[in-house]
Amino acid sequence: MILNMSKLMVLAFLSMMALTPVDAKEAFVVSGLENTGFAASVIIWKYQNKVLVKKREIEIKQHTYTRMIELWRDRGLLGIWVDDLSTKQNKFEFILLNILEGIKVNRINLPAPPVFGGSIRLGKDSVEIITPSVEKVLVSKIKEQTKEVLNHDFQWDTVLINGSTLQRGASVNLFLVFEENGSLFYRFGSKKYKSNIALPEKFMSILPMINMNWGVVSINNPYVYMIGTMGVGEHEQQGINFIYYKKAGEWEYAWDEYPASSSRSFGTWVVTQVVVKRKEELQDENKSPRENRYVVSGTHHFHNVIDQRRLTTELKEDSEVFDIDDEGWVLYRAGATLYKAQIQKNHLSTPIKLITDPILRTVHWGLWAEDEKPVKAESLQPTQSNNENENIWLFALLGVLLIGVTAYFVRRKRK
Repeated sequence: MILNMSKLMVLAFLSMMALTPVDAKEAFVVSGLENTGFAASVIIWKYQNKVLVKKREIEIKQHTYTRMIELWRDRGLLGIWVDDLSTKQNKFEFILLNILEGIKVNRINLPAPPVFGGSIRLGKDSVEIITPSVEKVLVSKIKEQTKEVLNHDFQWDTVLINGSTLQRGASVNLFLVFEENGSLFYRFGSKKYKSNIALPEKFMSILPMINMNWGVVSINNPYVYMIGTMGVGEHEQQGINFIYYKKAGEWEYAWDEYPASSSRSFGTWVVTQVVVKRKEELQDENKSPRENRYVVSGTHHFHNVIDQRRLTTELKEDSEVFDIDDEGWVLYRAGATLYKAQIQKNHLSTPIKLITDPILRTVHWGLWAEDEKPVKAESLQPTQSNNENENIWLFALLGVLLIGVTAYFVRRKRK
């Protein structure tokens, strides 16, 4: 009788385990260092079945270093700009990997190092690596000869910019200057080239309050064009952001008391991580602390540039958002731990811990494994879903009930 009861208890336990949900979401993350001046490998990891699995390591040979790494999550493309310093005449290489399609590697020699980080244009079936100089733009394609285009003939408004974070060692920006009539010009050295985008007339009154000779395009994608610059005079401690919504054809601007804050785009979402200025904490009492130390905070502003949903959440200071899928699931790192949480109306759901691993401290790029196609803005609607923690409790309750029913029939059989 005791043996039969033990078997029944084991069966009940196995049934409960079978009912317990398994996290089916998988993700890729990339560890690497930028602008280090020394060789450092770039490694692609896959999170699956609650572990990190090394999928591919791109070894950077001696006397070379990684200048920049970029991930274009809509296409699953990872780009690595490498400088080879082993010869008197430096060589420059671009490595392109498709993470979502077998991690195939393509390499191309570049005629010059990337300027302002690295820039690309994505066609339907092509990737163009853009290397600007004062006079010409060098356009390189995988397996095709590099062509030269005069700067004034090149459409700089078509360069894709995802944004960046201060935890990284490099960033992609295009430098701008402003004209009094609202015209925008891309600046390379002492020369400037006109943009097809211009500030609206309603902004003319605030132009005297900003630095007209300095600005950056921080994000440029199919949905939004973002410009950041600094104030002057009484606004010199502030930044200002201009945002152009391409689908609606509308502009807005906002003053920013934390001008060093950085933004990244994930499809129709823009996530801005607030950077604050703090006094230095010095051990030497004879020295005066300085107030110019910028610290990346845990405050993140989420903004959907299509439906205008906005929310603010507090994560840890050492945190980075990696991806947001079309159901609102956010993939992010806090310290050495990978989390997911879902956007629900005006807040994030309770974070769910995926895995803790020291290697995650060197991870600055990531994407959900199932995001194999670009998110269509028109199909994105606010979604409602049950919290996974509630499901776990439900399954646990079912397991307990199953054990109780089993025990009841065992007692009846004894009688």
